[in-house]
Order: sequence, then C-alpha cells, then structure tokens
Amino acid sequence: MAIAVNMSVKDIFNAKRASTPVEAVLGTPIAVKGFALAESVDANGELKEVGYVVEKDTNNVFGFVSDICKQGITDLAALYEQDASILDGLTVTFKKGLSKSGREFYYMHIQ
Repeated sequence: MAIAVNMSVKDIFNAKRASTPVEAVLGTPIAVKGFALAESVDANGELKEVGYVVEKDTNNVFGFVSDICKQGITDLAALYEQDASILDGLTVTFKKGLSKSGREFYYMHIQ
C-alpha cells in the first residue's frame, strides 16, 4: 500500500537513498511535515515496504521497516483523510518497547 502525505515522488525517491534510521532519534519528538509508506528494494534485491517521516523544520527524513511503525503511518493517513489539519502541530516520537517474549520493537507515539 503506497501512502504519501506532503511527500512528492521525488521526496520518496530521495528518501529511499538517504534517510536516517529512526534508531538515531529514539525518544526525540519530531515535528511532522509529511509521511509516506512506499516499496523499496533492499540490499538483497527483495521488495520491502518502508515508512518515512519528514521533519518539519529540517526536512530530515527518518525511515523504518518496523511493522508497528508502518501501521502507525497507515493510521495517520486515515486520520489525515478525515481531517487534514492533523498535520498542524503534529509531533511523533519513536520509542523502543520490549515484548513479553523479550523481543525489542519500535513504535510511534503522537502528540
């Protein structure tokens, strides 16, 4: 499923080649300018779905393959369809959690 809010085809093209992993900004609030969910080919030639968030002030793009974070993008897109003003002041923070089985995972929290 392709989603793009305030990200052009060119923005997504560039994000596929030069985005910062969310691990670099865990716990840091990011004012959101736009977001996307797109397919990308990984180093092994496999097609994967990747999520992106663009920071409002810096235009830095943060990428992720976490299924939970990608679901967050899908949910944000649904909210945006209902009310486009959701981007006004939208801030996300990427966090790391620990499952009951002891496995680490990433998730998004919106403010």
